[in-house]
Order: sequence, then structure tokens, then C-alpha cells
Amino acid sequence: MKPARVRRKKRRKGEEDTEQLPAKGPGFHWYIFSLSILLVTAFSFLNFLSLPDARAHSLLSAVLLKRRAAISGDPHSDPAFHGINDEERIALLKAAEEALQAPLPVVQADQGHEHAALRGGQKPFATSAPGPPAPPEKSAANMALQAVDSLRARSKAVFSAISIPLQLGSGGGIATFSGESWLQLDEAVDADELTFGAWIYVPQIPEMSFPLASESMKTIASTKVSGCSTTNKGWALFMHEWSTTNRQLRLSWTDSVSGCNEIYSESTLVPYDKWVMVGFSLSKARNRASIMLDKQLIVDTQLGLGKYSRQQQTMGIQQAGIDQRILSDSGKILFGAHIMPKATDIAMAHGFIGFMGDTPAHPMSNDAAAAALEIESVPGPTLPPEKLSATWPKEWLSRYGKEELMKSQTEADVWAAEVRGAMKHTWDGYRTKAWGHDEVQPNSGRPKDWCRMAVTMLDALSTLWVMGFRQEFEEAAQWLEDSNLPGPGSHGQNSLFEINIRAFAGLLSAYSLSGKRVFLDTARRLGEKLLSAFTSPSGLPLPTIDIGTGKAAMHSWNANTVLAEATTLQVEFRYMSKVTGDSRWQEAADKAMDVVLKAAGQRGLIPIYLSSPNKQAVSFVGSKMSMGAMGDSYYEYLLKLWIQGGKRDVQLKEAWKRAMKEMFDQMVSKTAGGLQFLAELEGGRKRNRMDHLACFVAGMLMLGSRSLPPEEVDARWEPFAADLTYTCYQMYVRTPTGLSPEYVNFNPGSGKGSDMSIPGDAPQNLLRPEAAEAVWYMWYYTGDHKYRQWGHDMFLPFLKYSKVKYGFSAISDVRKRTAPKRDSQESFWLGETLKYFYLIFAPRNTVNLEEFVLNTEAQPLKVFD
Repeated sequence: MKPARVRRKKRRKGEEDTEQLPAKGPGFHWYIFSLSILLVTAFSFLNFLSLPDARAHSLLSAVLLKRRAAISGDPHSDPAFHGINDEERIALLKAAEEALQAPLPVVQADQGHEHAALRGGQKPFATSAPGPPAPPEKSAANMALQAVDSLRARSKAVFSAISIPLQLGSGGGIATFSGESWLQLDEAVDADELTFGAWIYVPQIPEMSFPLASESMKTIASTKVSGCSTTNKGWALFMHEWSTTNRQLRLSWTDSVSGCNEIYSESTLVPYDKWVMVGFSLSKARNRASIMLDKQLIVDTQLGLGKYSRQQQTMGIQQAGIDQRILSDSGKILFGAHIMPKATDIAMAHGFIGFMGDTPAHPMSNDAAAAALEIESVPGPTLPPEKLSATWPKEWLSRYGKEELMKSQTEADVWAAEVRGAMKHTWDGYRTKAWGHDEVQPNSGRPKDWCRMAVTMLDALSTLWVMGFRQEFEEAAQWLEDSNLPGPGSHGQNSLFEINIRAFAGLLSAYSLSGKRVFLDTARRLGEKLLSAFTSPSGLPLPTIDIGTGKAAMHSWNANTVLAEATTLQVEFRYMSKVTGDSRWQEAADKAMDVVLKAAGQRGLIPIYLSSPNKQAVSFVGSKMSMGAMGDSYYEYLLKLWIQGGKRDVQLKEAWKRAMKEMFDQMVSKTAGGLQFLAELEGGRKRNRMDHLACFVAGMLMLGSRSLPPEEVDARWEPFAADLTYTCYQMYVRTPTGLSPEYVNFNPGSGKGSDMSIPGDAPQNLLRPEAAEAVWYMWYYTGDHKYRQWGHDMFLPFLKYSKVKYGFSAISDVRKRTAPKRDSQESFWLGETLKYFYLIFAPRNTVNLEEFVLNTEAQPLKVFD
């Protein structure tokens, strides 16, 4: 926890004021600009209903005297003015003297009357129309108009030189704020449910240019008086932490304890010299607060985004009690300053310096931004304490104790609700826009088909069941009753492997969990088609199948057999034979595995390619070996088939143990920075790269270390599983978005922070599950809460960067926070990724690994007695 900040920090010149001196030309313009905005107390196209009183003249004079001292070379002055040449110094001194001698026009505006500066301009972004215009004969209005026209003329050249791009829609307006001017609306703008948004432009100017009313915090809008007293009711949105210029966007509110409850982001800051949208939402009903900056959700109390402090004391973001917020009773809102009880309190105004504008579309109404703000937590099934404690192994209780484990589950319940909310959003998008199709394109909402088997629905069934979405599960079951899949006619040639692990396994898992006959009946019809792939002379399956006609064929891109594709059918096919009593599926799949094991002989690691299934004799092709793409699930299924079959098949267990020994001897590597990883092998050489897919190995090693007899467990398995999980976690948290790329390169000789890099052909994130899978297995067997925290750290960026209107989208480049989305959502997002994230946070017995084995798509299938 950070130490409490001193309430008021004294600036030490030369240390905190670090702004660089602008270039010669622009520097002069910026100085004139700073003088101008100090003088402009009423320059705007907006309706200013309250402006500084006559005392502002003396305040401004004091500021200008400070400026003159700085320009003259005062050793205690702002270093931004040091080093300027004599010609520049003389010009600036003359400008300062002129400003000091010029009388400051004090504009008075009667309450409820339109300010003269609005004449001929466009309407402001205020939610209500101003009062009737002042009568033209009124002397105060005429004086105001003359003063504003004079100031406009003096500032025209400066504003022309700045050339600020006004990225506002037609019908919008712009307001200029000097730090001692603001806009007051006599209208209550506070409620239990509140959303606010505005455009702002903050020019980068030296701190010495700030007036006394705006020395640090820059208020965008407020309904509360500045200060931490609980009598200062309402909210305030401002820029800069107290006594800093750190560019944080902060939202403050009052509750019964303090008037200084603040949420903010330390990393995503307000940019200078750029129009950006800012906004927030406050919801007492949902106990939630959020902040948006430039179309990004940067703070959210329920999602764990950002920081929270109360009276300078940092606390957990989810401790923010929005439901305890006290509403303002001032009956007004100020733009550009804090509400002040008395006009003489101008020094506490924390005035805004810059520009505000409106736009026809509300800044918070962007589809992506609105979707981000509408993320809902959906609480799921919970266990009472006595039943929850019964799920904890003795190892957990001896290591952590009951109180610590209960605390872990209490925190994780909130995170589990977030994952359920993401699943609900994803399912609703599919249900609304692509029901019965294979996929939905989450950005556009367009349906997409590849094998016409409602793949997303089938892949998601077990996740719906595990998360407790029984109504959605039953609706899908009814749709299948009515649809009689697979439909007649050609469905095209598609991957046998993908159809098996997603659709076939999804149906079998739904049956295994619920016992509903419709799932088994549909699986039987699909399974009959899949058997048609096992007709080759070698016993290896042909890799593509038309599930409508049963026609099997080779891939168009590869004449060989892919190791993982031929050996990732057995868990599903064996289960099908077990529950139907029909041995054809197990016999066909086991024959393919036997062919591979025979070709491997006593080798543990084997190449990712075998010869064509149409050749009688089977041999390996090439020398590439990988725990990533095209090799991964062969090793996974050796272990899981042994577990599924009651731990009886010694051949499978021994083959897995040999593979793991050779993996440690040949693939395991470590960087100088301490990251352990699995290299790829080709031609006897290591290639220091690792797929995200290879992260599954950590979970596999944990499963093996806790399933094999203790005397057969290699002491290296579990420690390496922990180290590999940490590496996979780092693949997320080291990127700008917090999302992992498709694969990473390692530099073994580099230290921490530079030992992992993202190659140019792999910056995409496809919503893959393997790192979450590793984290779940580590937590499931160790009970260490840090894995739950890692899981939450990995999950939140999906909400921030991937969530769109109809689901979650793959990301093109995780190195860019503004990377375009691919409008693609693979079914494994529902079938695996969300399921694993949920299991990390749900009670341990949600899926019991003594009762179920998970196929490579995370589909739970009961183990055999």
C-alpha cells in the first residue's frame, strides 16, 4: 500500500517543475497564449452564468508579477524560462508590463440571463436551455459585449497561430476556460444513476502560467465543494492529482465518511494538445463507478480496473462504496471549476485551463464504449461455508488455514460473477444474431457457418451447465430437439479434428453432465458421419469430413497426417462407445493411436507430421517437434486416456512418461531473466519460441503429478509447471494491452524485462484458453490464491479490449491499445476460455477431476468405473 500523500506539497523549483522550454517561435506564441487565457475571463461561445468578481484583478496582477520575476531571471523562478536569449526576454517583459498596466474588464452577468458572448454563437452542451436573453438596452450586457470583443481582438492572432483542430460535429460549440472562469448551470445534475460526458482539449503550458485559482487540479465539472468534508456533497470530475500535474483523470464523490473518495488510472492519462472524450458513470443500484477516456474504459470499480483512494489513502478498487454516495443538494453544476459556497473562495476553484466542446452524439454513446460500460456481473451458484470448506483438501487447510481460504473464495466470488457476465453477454449476442449458426461475428453481428452444425451452441453447452445457466441450456436442448442435426445435403469438407473436439465432444459432455437424451441422440447421428473418415489402409483417419454426406478427404494444404489431428479423437470416441455400448468408435480411434505408438517405438517426443493415411506403412515426416501447434494434444491424450480408462492402460502411461522425460531433457529452457519455457526442436536444434498453445503443458504436468503413483512422479514436474505458468502469465501482463500474443520469442541471454519479445507475425490474440487452463490446474491442486489473482489480471483485459456489441472479438495486435478488432469469435472462447476463467474463481468442486476428465476443448466427460 502506498504511503499517504501529504495534503499540500510545496513545489521545489528545479525538481517538480520539469517542463522543457519550447522552441523559439512556438515558445513565444505559447507565452502570449498563456497571458491571453489569463485575461480572458469571459471569452466563449457558451453560456457563462457566473464569472470572477472584481477581486480577480488583484489576483491576476499577482500572477503576472510572478511571471515578470521569472522572465527577469529570478533564481527562484520557473526553470522553463531559464536560458532564453535577451531578445526573447525583452519581448516577454514588454508583454508582461503591458498586461499589468491594462485594466482588467470585469464582466457581470445577471442570473438567468444569456451572456453576451453567446450572441451569434451555437448552443452549448448543457442539458437545458439558458434563460431569456438580457434586454439589449441593459448597460451591463453592453459593457460585457465590448469587453469580450476587445479581448477577442487581442487574442485573435494567438488563436490563429495555435490552430487547434476542432474535431467536433456540426451544431457543436467550444468554450475557453482561463483557470479563473467557469460555466454555472442552475440545475440539479446529480442522481442515483448518473452518466456524464464531454470533449476536452488541454494545452501543454508551463506551471508558472497557472493562475492562483488553478495551481494543481483542473476541474472539468462538479456538483460538490472542494475538500474532504462530508458536508461537501456531490461529485467532481477533474484532471491532475492534488498538487501535481500527473494528468490523471479522477472522479471524486462524497459519502458519510469523506468527501474525498476518488477513483483514477495511474497508467492511462489525459493527453496534451488533443481533443479527447471524457466521461463517467455512477450507479448506486449497482454499486459501481466507471471512467472513460477517449473511448476506453480506464476505471471500473466492479471490474477491478484502476485505483481507489479515500482522503489520500489507497484502498482496493472494489472497496469503493458507490451505494453509500451522498447526492449534491446545491441545485447547480459548474463546468470548469469546483462549486464554491462563496464567490471570494476563488483560490479553491481548481479551475480548468483549456477548451471544452460538445458533439451531436453523446461521448458515452459510442457502441464500443457503451458496451464496455454495460458489462454486468452475474452472480452464480454459491456454497454455504460448511459445504465450501468440505471441498478443500487437507493439503490446502494445512498450508493456508480455513480463514484464508474463505477470504480467497469471497474475493473470487466477485470475479466469478464477472466471468458469468461475460458469458451471458457472449451467449446473448450469439442467441440474438446467429442462433443455430456455427459462429457470430461479434462486431457486426453477422452469422457465420463453416460446417453448419451450430458449433458455438454445442461448444458452449457444458459451460452453460457449469456456470448454472440452466434456462439457456434448456433452450439450446429444445432447439436441438427440433432441428435434427446434422442437416441433409453437403456441408463441405471440414476438419475432422475440430468437429470432434467442439461439436461431437460438446454434445457428449452435455449428456455426461445432464443425462438428457437429445444430446446423445444428436451425437450418434453426427458420430455415424465421423466414422466415415476411418477407411484408410493405414488405420489413420482422413483429416476432413463432410458431415452431411459422410465423404472424407485429405487437406488441400497438406498431404501428410498431422500428429495432433490423428490422436485427439480417442477420449471422445471411447466415451461414445462406453455410453452407447457400440464399440465401433473406440475400435476406430484406438487403431489410429496404436499406429502412432508403433511408429514411435521407444521414442517419447515424436515429429508433428506422419505419412499420408492412404499409405499402408506409416512413418514420420520431417524432424520438427513441438508442444504447441500440431503436436500438443497427442501428449495430452496419452495421459487423459490413461485416466479416463481407470488408470489401467500401462502402455499409454509409459508413453507419456517417456515423452515428459525427453521434453525436460531437450526442450526445457531458461532465460537469464528467469523465465522458463519450452523450445521447439527441428533438425536437432532448439528454436527459442513458444506458442500460447504450449501453456497447456503446465496443467498437464500438474494433472500427471497428482494422478500417477507417487513413486512414479518426476520431482521436476510440479516446480516446472509453476514456472511455466508464470511465464504464460508474463505473456499477458508484459504487453501494452495485457493480452497475450499468439506466440513469443525468447532471448536466453537477456535479463528480466527484455528476455521475451513479440515477433511481427504473431501479435494477434485469438481468445485462446491455454494460459487460463494452466492457471486453473495450478490453483485446483495448490489452493494458492495468487493464481486466482493472476487469472483476474489476465481476464480483465478481455473485458477492456475485446468486448464488443455481440460478444468478444479477436485482437489484431496486442502491442497497440487501439488495435483493430478482427470481428472473429471462435467457439472455444465459450467452450474453453470462459470456462477455465470461471473455474479459477468458482468453488473447487465445480468440476471434480476425480469424476471427470476434460478433453482438449475443456469438455468434461465422466471417467470410466
